[in-house]
Amino acid sequence: AYTMAPAYKLTYFPAKALAEPIRLLMSYGKLEFEDFRFDRDDWPQIKPTMPFGQVPVLEFKGVEAHQSIAICRYLAKQVKLTKLPSISTKQVRRLKKNVESSFSRRLSRSI
Repeated sequence: AYTMAPAYKLTYFPAKALAEPIRLLMSYGKLEFEDFRFDRDDWPQIKPTMPFGQVPVLEFKGVEAHQSIAICRYLAKQVKLTKLPSISTKQVRRLKKNVESSFSRRLSRSI
């Protein structure tokens, strides 16, 4: 029997960090995806192929989305989580800054 490849491909380090909220949203929405976790030793070869030389990257129908918050916002709409109470842009920026700072510290310790 022929099996179609998942529509989405998530590319990230072999860690939770910035990609875990993306994985959780996709699991919540029952979206099939390839969870491509490359070996850290391969990062120097992979980095130039990623938008802005960064991960996570979510590929869908040939389009590459980057920046974890933007990917999460897109997926939240796809899985119908956009009816949640809205928060101000200022609150979103503060949350984004805190999350990025926290993950950056953890990631730098693990690399």
